[in-house]
Amino acid sequence: MMGTTTAHRMKRPTMLCEPMNASTRFSHLLRKGSIAAALAVGLLAPKAGRAQQAPNDSFSAERMRIALDGQGIIDTEWAAVPEHLTFDVGLWLNYEHNAIMLYSEADGHRYGALLKHRVDGALMGSIGLFGFAQLGIEVPGVLYQARDSDIPGATSTPLPSLTSSKLGDIRFQPKLQFLWASSAFFDVAVIPSFTIPSAQSNSFAGEKGATFQPELAVSKSFDNGMRFSTNMGAIFRRSEQLLNESIHNELEARVGLGYRFQNAAHPDAPPLELDLGLSGMTSASNPFTSRYEDAVELRGEATYHVASWISVFAGPGFGFGRSYSNPQWRAFAGARFAFGQEPKQLAAPPPAPVVAVENPPPAPALAPVLEPAPAPIAAVVAAPEPVVLPAKEPVRRRAKMVAERIEITEEVEFATGSDVISANSYDLLGNVAEVMKEHPEVKQFRVEGFTDSEGGAEKNLELSNKRAIAVVRYLVKAGIPAERLVSEGFGETHPLATNNTKQGRQINRRVEFHVVRVVK
Repeated sequence: MMGTTTAHRMKRPTMLCEPMNASTRFSHLLRKGSIAAALAVGLLAPKAGRAQQAPNDSFSAERMRIALDGQGIIDTEWAAVPEHLTFDVGLWLNYEHNAIMLYSEADGHRYGALLKHRVDGALMGSIGLFGFAQLGIEVPGVLYQARDSDIPGATSTPLPSLTSSKLGDIRFQPKLQFLWASSAFFDVAVIPSFTIPSAQSNSFAGEKGATFQPELAVSKSFDNGMRFSTNMGAIFRRSEQLLNESIHNELEARVGLGYRFQNAAHPDAPPLELDLGLSGMTSASNPFTSRYEDAVELRGEATYHVASWISVFAGPGFGFGRSYSNPQWRAFAGARFAFGQEPKQLAAPPPAPVVAVENPPPAPALAPVLEPAPAPIAAVVAAPEPVVLPAKEPVRRRAKMVAERIEITEEVEFATGSDVISANSYDLLGNVAEVMKEHPEVKQFRVEGFTDSEGGAEKNLELSNKRAIAVVRYLVKAGIPAERLVSEGFGETHPLATNNTKQGRQINRRVEFHVVRVVK
């Protein structure tokens, strides 16, 4: 961010000194060569005296932000929105070393760190809305920051101490998805995020005004565990000055690659994901023309899903180039908590279709087919035979015992993205209950739930568990003892068909009934 106007810019009073000493120090800096500041993250601190605080540090130095929901890859947001009323909250902390460095523009000589140590972090949360939107929020803050009292060759008087405990600019992030991988191969969304100037004072914690950051997000997940996402956009802000470096509108891009060890091909692998991310930015008015305006950072992350609703993550980052936004290196860690919808079927009364199965049609309708016997015997036939056979006949049409499982001729249906059983499946589950009653030698059945790959592995695992439990509860209401039933969800693992087509995903969304224990 250096140019031919360096000398003109350096005449202005800037940071790190008393106003009456400013011209002396800046003349010294000019003799050494114009200075570029490389800078990152700021957030929470009491306001320092105006004489010791630079008038041009009213902008946010932080460039890293963790994705607001668990499907994101490090700082790259995922394009697909979560299910309706699915909450994701998290907390992360970050340490940066040499977050702001002073360089000579003439020869690139590094003088030292203007900001040597910084610890910051953020609280974040998001909620899915209606299957096509998401609303997220991030509240950042600085916990600690420090530097040396002087920078040899760059300062002539002691530097004032840095303050800590400062609130940053709150970020609001809506996301609107308009393409889905099920029909367009990629998930695509727009993310028009913005910040409000809530930092209350300067110290690189926030901007003097609001910022606007529109982005386009494109994502894709694969059955082999690989995931890809990219965000491309711009940052529109009020222009500020840091020494001889202009802080103004910028173009930015992020790309993330991830691999989930637990996937369709390896369902028994640990629930671990490894991610790699690359972010870059440049001046919007003069892109890729100055090394002091082009910033690149490489980041890595490991995420472990402790349970379907909690995950922990940690990773490093390494800055490249001499832009004001590049720390030398960083280390970060955090945790996420995901919450879905509460089951809705618990208050539902026992379905009527089960009663219909237990009380079959009267014998006369089938008596001519079953036995053309003389009239005196008809009364005997009507007692045992017609009562049993009509009840079994509907069961044989929809469900039957085959080897070590109950085979069904149609799929159990649920409300979209929910564990609420569709009324269309009441008769089917009533038939399943009858098959279980006809085989008392099977002391226990396992109800297994499966999903397709849409929506993310951890959320799919949770949804499959809930659906399996919902079916068990229905069967208990239909008269199957609870001790004869267990449930288990497998999420998107064990697919029967490809998840790249609508038909394949429909096949993979299923419920299966397996024999667990038999007593002869």
